[in-house]
Amino acid sequence: MKIELLLPYLFYTSILLAAINNYFQVAGHFNIIDKPNNRNSHSRLVLRGGGIIYGVDTSLTILYRLIRRENIIEPHRQHLYQLLTNEAGISHVKVSTGYTVAQLLINLFIIALAGQVALGYQLVVSVGITGTLAALYIYVKGNLITVTHDA
Repeated sequence: MKIELLLPYLFYTSILLAAINNYFQVAGHFNIIDKPNNRNSHSRLVLRGGGIIYGVDTSLTILYRLIRRENIIEPHRQHLYQLLTNEAGISHVKVSTGYTVAQLLINLFIIALAGQVALGYQLVVSVGITGTLAALYIYVKGNLITVTHDA
């Protein structure tokens, strides 16, 4: 196999790894991951769910575009919320309200768990929430793409 064929994949992989690293740096800075300290009452590490809906949407949209060999730097309208408003014709207010309510419910659930269960269980719940959102994203986006291409 020629190295030239692997270069784009290595490039995108390095970008994604850098993004993951930056996420954890930003998460620590903005307290998305809450570490025990003298300013809070936590005696152990607590995960927070801030922006997980947009994180799943962004990550899966990038992956979808990479699989289709699209330039991820170019502008596009393939995020789920864009498809819901532009292709499915749902109003921006309804889509924004739906995203807000879903994120609020996730945050309340995570807050309720924070003081009740150990970090290991929090990780399992976080993976479960992320997996559920990813499955829902793939299902809804798949149906939207099928409907819009059939119309």
